Amino acid sequence: MNIRLIFLEAIGVICGAVIGVLVFLILAWLFAGDYLALVDGFGGMAVAVVASVIFAVFYHYLSQTPAALASFFVGFVLPVLAGAVLIGNAATTIGPLLAVFGFALSSLLVYRFVFTRVAGLGTDRDQAPQAPLPRDPPPRAPL
Repeated sequence: MNIRLIFLEAIGVICGAVIGVLVFLILAWLFAGDYLALVDGFGGMAVAVVASVIFAVFYHYLSQTPAALASFFVGFVLPVLAGAVLIGNAATTIGPLLAVFGFALSSLLVYRFVFTRVAGLGTDRDQAPQAPLPRDPPPRAPL
């Protein structure tokens, strides 16, 4: 893995964590008032960054579908467990669980979007740089 991809992974991880925390805060503000103690101070952002780093590790070692499923479940379970440790009670009502679901989904989607768009993965040019770009088919004659 070259330095460019490591830097792009770091950008994806930080973007996923920040957007995930913002979505979590909005959903927790709307649906779960006392569960906001999870993101009080450094602890909540640390949980978000750790979850996003785990996303990067899963996507590095697993194929797409298992990595997406494992990342989503880690993104859901890790904040619930951290909330249980920080607050003292687990998220048992629908409000905190909805907020954590929003965090897991948004941080995973933002991480993958940022990394694939910035890295340019999935294009023919990045898969085989020596291959020519595909040409558009010639225009058809009018009927």
